[in-house]
Amino acid sequence: MMLKNIGPFAQIFEFAMLFFSGVFFPLNVMPKVMIAFSKLFPLTHAAAVVRGLFVGKGYLEVWGEVAWLLVLIPVYWGIGYLIFKWAERITRVIGYGGY
Repeated sequence: MMLKNIGPFAQIFEFAMLFFSGVFFPLNVMPKVMIAFSKLFPLTHAAAVVRGLFVGKGYLEVWGEVAWLLVLIPVYWGIGYLIFKWAERITRVIGYGGY
């Protein structure tokens, strides 16, 4: 809304999220601080659920990750909604411009 071309920024953000969520390699090879940081991303827990189900774990065994998803998704939805409303308000004042 505020930027004309958000593609490059979005790609950087997406790659960082994929990198920190353990999609490219297992999280246990990362330092403890990075593992704790990666737990903030819903994709980390979604990838753990999918991996667990693919290796034969039951739904009860991956329930902890699903519970984290159920907590994080509404939190991030709320944050996204607030940022959207802020950007909408700013765009109405300064107009459509930017990069």
